[in-house]
Amino acid sequence: MFYEGIELRAPGLTTQIFIGLVGGVAVGHFAPSVGVALAPGADVFLHLVKTIIAPLVFSTLVVGIAGAGSMHAVGRLGLRSIIYFEVVTTLALLVGLLVVNIAQPGAGVHLAQSAGDAAQLVSKQPTAADMI
Repeated sequence: MFYEGIELRAPGLTTQIFIGLVGGVAVGHFAPSVGVALAPGADVFLHLVKTIIAPLVFSTLVVGIAGAGSMHAVGRLGLRSIIYFEVVTTLALLVGLLVVNIAQPGAGVHLAQSAGDAAQLVSKQPTAADMI
């Protein structure tokens, strides 16, 4: 029904994403069997997203380089990118090492494992599905 002066609109994309997120948490909490039944669809969706990433990054780089103008500008941008990558990677490594040395995750955990379990883990051959 439409009332005079009232405009009905669909929620925005961000709102739809949050509704889906809350719905997924509710289904996972109250009906986990439904979530398990939907797992193959989720796997296909994630594989499709992973499949589209490489062509998207490649095309973005090609368009960026083509639109940069001269090769001198592309070279400067490449040098800046490499320096930025190295600095940020080094900082991330240092933060990770600092946190591991302070928090010491796994300290005091002793896992008893039989020799048969270890042999089974070592001898497990990957299946075709694991390879794909």
